[in-house]
Amino acid sequence: YYLRDENNTDLYYSYMVVSGNTVYLQGSQHLSKFDISELSTEVDNLISPEEHVGLENANESFYGDFSMENETLMYSVSSSNLYKTYTKQGGLDAVEIYSGNQYMNSHLLFNGRTYFTNGASIFEIYNNSITNFIDYNYTQFYQMKAYNGIAYFLIYNYTNNTREVHRLDIEN
Repeated sequence: YYLRDENNTDLYYSYMVVSGNTVYLQGSQHLSKFDISELSTEVDNLISPEEHVGLENANESFYGDFSMENETLMYSVSSSNLYKTYTKQGGLDAVEIYSGNQYMNSHLLFNGRTYFTNGASIFEIYNNSITNFIDYNYTQFYQMKAYNGIAYFLIYNYTNNTREVHRLDIEN
C-alpha cells in the first residue's frame, strides 16, 4: 500500500489492520493510522496517515506483521539482530514485552495473551520471556487472525502443497 504523508512523501506499507473506525498501516519504517471517516468518493481525496508509533533511531525497523485486539497493538522492532516486541494500548506509551534474538514473523493478540509464529511453530510471550510453544510438522504459518474469540490461521501444508485456513486451540 502506498500513501502520502503531509509532506507529500510516498510511504510504503506492508500490513493493514482495521479496528473500529481506525485503519492501522505498518511498513518497515512506519506504523501509522488514519480515521475511516476521512475516506470519501471524491476524486482528489487525499488520506494523510499520522504516525502512531515512531522508531527511536535510523538503524531500527518494524519487523513482521502486527496484531490488534480491542485497542491494544502488538508489534516488533529490530536493530542489529536484536528484536524487541511491544504492546501499545490506545494513546498510551508502548510497553516492551520481549527483547532478544528471536524474530517474529507474525504476531497475534488473543484473549489478552501474546503469541507469534515462525515457520511451523506458535510461541507465547509471558513475563518478558518466550514460554509455551506448539510445533506443527510440515506446516508454514502465514497469517493469524482472531474473530469472535476464535483463532484462525492461514497455513501452507507441505504434505499436500496447499494453502489452508485452520482453526486452532492455542490456549490449551
